[in-house]
Amino acid sequence: MARPSSFLGGNMTEERLAVAQLLQKIIAEDKNVLVNYEELLAKLQEGGVSGGDYRAINNALQYKIGAVLNSVEPDSADAIAQGRKDLQKVLQANNMLAARIEFIVDIFTYAVGWQEAEVGLNNGTAQTVHESVSAEVKVTSERKTDSLVAPSTDIEIYAEDDKTTVDSNVWICPTCGEENDLFFCENCGCAKPEPQKNNIEIESWACLQCGRQNTGKFCIACGAPQLQQDVNTWVCTNCGRENTGKFCTGCGNQR
Repeated sequence: MARPSSFLGGNMTEERLAVAQLLQKIIAEDKNVLVNYEELLAKLQEGGVSGGDYRAINNALQYKIGAVLNSVEPDSADAIAQGRKDLQKVLQANNMLAARIEFIVDIFTYAVGWQEAEVGLNNGTAQTVHESVSAEVKVTSERKTDSLVAPSTDIEIYAEDDKTTVDSNVWICPTCGEENDLFFCENCGCAKPEPQKNNIEIESWACLQCGRQNTGKFCIACGAPQLQQDVNTWVCTNCGRENTGKFCTGCGNQR
């Protein structure tokens, strides 16, 4: 059964909670692993973290979120709130998907103890982790009610801004169908396809080195520059298409 998360109004599943608790254990042994994160990643893999969760954590650590986490002294609610905002800014600046930003903020703020510290500050007493979760859900609910008559909170504004920023960078891999926000598909490694501008078909050219179809000045497969297309060109006798490689790009007929 899903356990409520204290961040961004989401839900922390048992699987996500397990990742957060594993992170908490690793960081408790040595907080420096947030900066020198190769050991942290190795221990996560040993603990069974893999797939999209592992890739998201790996990317976030490469974006230097460890420095943000280590720079915050959770001695006040304001300091913790500012720390969360700084985390979001770093991840948004690197065009991470909104769902992954929520995941990273959830597990890392849980792991470094910000959640428990904030609840203790709000209530004036130390609480267990489970009591902390319940108290934070109550606070989140009250904030949602207040938002009906009050201006939106900073976190809501960031989430709205992120939706606009990130969506423009998301693309679907034409090879495997994976949703990505980087230049290469995280699932199969396929390069991000060139965009079409204003729904106008962009004239493509075939790379003389590897035969890949391209629209820019350099081949996206091997990096070779676009050469003059009148060099070694030939016209297919079957369909009339002008080509440069050994096979016609229109019908597949051999030169």
